[in-house]
Amino acid sequence: MEDPSLGPFDPDQVQIHDFNPADLNDPGRPDYFMDGGLFWTGAMPRQNAKLRGNGQAEMHLSHYGLYDFINAPNAILRPPGFPQDPAVANLDVDWTPTGVTTEVNAPRLSGQGSFAGTYYQTDVELEWSAKNLATGYEFSTAGSSRNVVTSQFSARVRNGVFA
Repeated sequence: MEDPSLGPFDPDQVQIHDFNPADLNDPGRPDYFMDGGLFWTGAMPRQNAKLRGNGQAEMHLSHYGLYDFINAPNAILRPPGFPQDPAVANLDVDWTPTGVTTEVNAPRLSGQGSFAGTYYQTDVELEWSAKNLATGYEFSTAGSSRNVVTSQFSARVRNGVFA
């Protein structure tokens, strides 16, 4: 039985939960990790992220489907018979600007296009939870006060190739 005071770790600090989207090595899909691409990512409905302007933004997910792979090697390498329990996650993230703004405007360079952006330094408050639907194990930041992460940023950028 897990010691609830230790969260998702046993007394020997062995990883016993690994929650992430299931797009890494699903049958019929590219092997993103082994091919050097993106992994541990999943699509999110556009309406779940809102840019309020001047660096203020929010993102919310509710009952987002993913899996608990138990540990990172299972999630990355997907060995035969690896555990893959269905799970869901909830996420609330709010970016609040601190007032520090940086403008970047790089001119067109030898046919590469130009790059410009406005970067807003922000504080970030987040709450996150995940639940393994097979075992009932749940991890949550709720009830431990909202976590505030400083020195993050949001940005509005323009890439000359696509702008």
